[in-house]
Amino acid sequence: MSFSEERAKKSLALAVKLQKNGIDYNQVASQVAASDPGSANYGIGLMMGGDGRPLPENRLMLEALKDLAVPGPSAYRSVTNLMPIVKEKLLMWLCVPDKYWEDFILACPSDGGTGAVQAGLQALLMVSNLRSINVSQKGWPAYRAMAAVSRVQFCEREYEHIPLSHSLPIAQLGPHNQTGLLPTKTMKCLAEHCARNGLVCLCDMAYPGFSISPDGHNDVMPETFRVFMEPFLKNNVPTAFAVGFTKRFRLFATRPFGALLVYAPRSRNVRNNLQQAINQVMRARGASFSNAANMALLNVLIKDFSGFVESGQMSLQRLNHVEERWRKMTIGTSLKPYFGDDYGGLFRLLPARHEAAKQLYGRGIVPVISKGFFRINITGLPDDDEAAEFHVRSFADVVAED
Repeated sequence: MSFSEERAKKSLALAVKLQKNGIDYNQVASQVAASDPGSANYGIGLMMGGDGRPLPENRLMLEALKDLAVPGPSAYRSVTNLMPIVKEKLLMWLCVPDKYWEDFILACPSDGGTGAVQAGLQALLMVSNLRSINVSQKGWPAYRAMAAVSRVQFCEREYEHIPLSHSLPIAQLGPHNQTGLLPTKTMKCLAEHCARNGLVCLCDMAYPGFSISPDGHNDVMPETFRVFMEPFLKNNVPTAFAVGFTKRFRLFATRPFGALLVYAPRSRNVRNNLQQAINQVMRARGASFSNAANMALLNVLIKDFSGFVESGQMSLQRLNHVEERWRKMTIGTSLKPYFGDDYGGLFRLLPARHEAAKQLYGRGIVPVISKGFFRINITGLPDDDEAAEFHVRSFADVVAED
């Protein structure tokens, strides 16, 4: 485990070539890691085990898909009649008190949590006079793409600077993708700001439970609701909650629907308009019928709810274990602040020194590198202590002052 000039040159040349061809930074990291056998891929978006391999795909989903593969008529699968029970199951899992259940509208768009965010954005644009979306700085790059295809302005402002009209705040309810910062102190203020100024809100829940000490569902989800969802409900803010299951439940290969749970208070004059908008969005997306992966997850939710909840524990346990190791191994290094109480979840976005890419590539370590920063997936840390300490030292050597 040492620096290799030849290794660094080869990887840098490939990265530059890919970037010139318009390949996005995530794919650059993937291809650089694939071209360097034995390298550590910290740019990957999967839940990784300490052996350097992805955690196994969710067993319940694979079994449910197998059950759907029996011979039968070729026919569309409509899930409209399943929505009431699925809504109850999802709200139970999210620990939303039943007094709020009637105020929620459910849709299950394909394309995972990303599809739920996009569907929520489209529905809210249809019922509001919105001209821009507002996200926090250094956020998920897909928001910019969504603004472009929706033909609205894209703005990066912290929540206290959101305009008082015509702007849709998109809040990440959990660890910030990509920085890892936890918005625990800002959600209450954002909800109150929206309530005072008559704004609607879109809340991206890509990593439900990842922001709270993940010791078990009963510990994690009630606190997740209290910190991130309850402020919007208490303040009567019409809010689209886009819930992703992919990372929490290890559904990378099957990638079923994301849940769009829209809080449309009966006391506000928006419910009928929102219901109609959601129906039209789902129709336009070709999501009136369901595919096999979506049906499998629906069947798991309905027929084995306790199994569904339990199947989300492996990701939480891995994340909890690896976060503790990072906290211990970064003591006395420039990385320590990024593993304190204000951070959590799968990713960290770290300011990069000059030649960070060369130094890391030359040591066989491949994060996502872009515009003066590098992003790491913390579950990439190996179980082997010697290798893990080498990786931590390597990252600490190239972190710049923020």
